[in-house]
Amino acid sequence: MGRYEWLNKLETKKYIMPFVIEKDNEYKKSLQAKFEFICNDIEISGAEKTFVNHVKNISGKIMNSFELYYKGELWAAHMNVDDIINSIPKDKPAFASINDTYQLWGNGTNVQLFRARLGERMVDFPAEEMLHIPFDLRSKVRTERFSIPGLPCLYLGNTSYSCWIEMGAPDDARFNVSPVLIEKDMMVLNLAVSIRHIIKWHDELDENQSKDDTDKQLMTWLSLLLLTVATSYAVKEENRDFKSEYIIPQMIMLACKSNGMDGIVYISKKVSEEIFGMTVAVNVALFATFEGEEKYSKICENIMTADSFNFAMYNRILLNSLKYKHVDTTIRNSPLIKNIGTYGRQLPYAETAFARFDEFLFSGDMRKIKI
Repeated sequence: MGRYEWLNKLETKKYIMPFVIEKDNEYKKSLQAKFEFICNDIEISGAEKTFVNHVKNISGKIMNSFELYYKGELWAAHMNVDDIINSIPKDKPAFASINDTYQLWGNGTNVQLFRARLGERMVDFPAEEMLHIPFDLRSKVRTERFSIPGLPCLYLGNTSYSCWIEMGAPDDARFNVSPVLIEKDMMVLNLAVSIRHIIKWHDELDENQSKDDTDKQLMTWLSLLLLTVATSYAVKEENRDFKSEYIIPQMIMLACKSNGMDGIVYISKKVSEEIFGMTVAVNVALFATFEGEEKYSKICENIMTADSFNFAMYNRILLNSLKYKHVDTTIRNSPLIKNIGTYGRQLPYAETAFARFDEFLFSGDMRKIKI
């Protein structure tokens, strides 16, 4: 029997993300219903009142922040989310160095990441053009799920496949990718949390730990789960100028920035189900901190990268070449399933061209960019 046996009684299938809805105006009602379900589920499963009240408090603050935003009270909305972020202990599982976070399967060494860019033709972009959108081109900064309007971010994936699905599954000839290593200990918030992670934590729990300590850890896990739930909606409605499901993620980004964090880690919302993203579709959004620089943020001084390589070129010429060596990638450290697709049709990632492309990209020379 585990210390929190009620975790094994949860209706885990109803926690599986992303949550798909048809229309933008369904988001608020759906999120409220999901939070109410989670509160009821942990309560009837036998959770202590402390945990039930914690879930009600955090979910209530998230919903209140959303409503305040709709009313135009942006500062009050931000402060609600800021309070949540401030209440979370600044260590694992919530916060960690980018090279030491288990979501990226790091072990203290440089985690292998990827940066992608679309081109109108088959072309290699120089490494200098594979950084964040330059400050002197702020007009090109789009509003993303995890973004701060007007502030460029550096978006990275832990596989080329993750970059590809995030960019809408473009044609191979348009898809260009560079390898990326982060040399500085940048601190990131973990929003790559699912109920599977919490149950795994419980299964591996050291019973010699004091209950006070494990209670605090579980509180942290529950806070992260609720924040992840609020940011894990996929809306089918097209041609929207405003996206309600982006409100809470952007409030979280603001809170992280104001609390000195460097960014966040999250599972792609473009996967069919979280299990197909927990290993091979994990993304990073890093703030391009601005201190008056003309073009690039100082964070770029801590990045090793290389000229991009075109996916179509690789597939047509180098996929089966014996001339170029291939290196092991970080995700091999993960004990989790490394499949892509759906439950009905899935494929081991290691058997895909994306996996070989990942290995190829890290087989060449990389360099720091002078900014």
